[in-house]
Amino acid sequence: MSSAWSSPEISGKSGKRSFRLRTPLMPAAGFLGYGRAYAGIIEPGRFGAIVTQPTTLRAYAGQTPRFARLRAAFLRGFPPPNPGVEAVLREFAPSWRRWQVPIIVAIFAETVEDAVALAERLEREESVAALELQVPASAGEEWLREILEALVACTDLPVLAKLPLASAASLAAVAIAHGPAGLVIGTPHVGYAPAEAVSGPLYGPATLPYTLEALHTAVAALGPDLPLIASGGIYAREDVETCLSLGAAAVQIDGLIFLDPAGVAQMAREFSPDGHASSASV
Repeated sequence: MSSAWSSPEISGKSGKRSFRLRTPLMPAAGFLGYGRAYAGIIEPGRFGAIVTQPTTLRAYAGQTPRFARLRAAFLRGFPPPNPGVEAVLREFAPSWRRWQVPIIVAIFAETVEDAVALAERLEREESVAALELQVPASAGEEWLREILEALVACTDLPVLAKLPLASAASLAAVAIAHGPAGLVIGTPHVGYAPAEAVSGPLYGPATLPYTLEALHTAVAALGPDLPLIASGGIYAREDVETCLSLGAAAVQIDGLIFLDPAGVAQMAREFSPDGHASSASV
């Protein structure tokens, strides 16, 4: 790990709930499930935090099929299926409480009411360290303003906002004005695969230049005070180093987890500050 990396503090608006990342690597929302995917290959405790599958207030069936493979990338239906927040906590919170790693629950809500209900329920679970609001590609400034303002007001949990790459530059200033703990930049461009009838973000190494451009723009506009997390197209150690050198506080790994989980496990070990095995058990 680069000796220049400094662990950022992720803090809620009130300052009552906060944590620090142990390493700059995290799985992007949905790519390690709720932390137990690839058990025996990827150790959850090797990451700076675990970002979960995007979770809704009620069960969501998702698209069928869920993925579409293209020549050099794949599409992933969004939002992905999940059993709803109560079922998620029953199934996974006992494991989270044993792990020595912060759990960031990714949330997806179309209305302010659903977002607030999610936040209030998750705040009561001691193992949850933060929320990551999934901002859809269709979201405008007014939607983001209303939903982020309501989230930050209703919970002591730190709230991260994951912005679409296509509109990150225009939405970042709106987001920062409403007190998030950090920004994730961001969700790749949306595509459509007609043969499979799957619509969703496009994942692959070719998305990295869009991530770097959005990150560069955000750093220049917002400065270093708010933690910025880079996500999209990060497939190698040098990609991680590039994002950190541009001002990212941390990075999220997405499609590489599907394609090469053993390689991600090795990368996580390389960025681990102590190089020792994690005590987390799946």
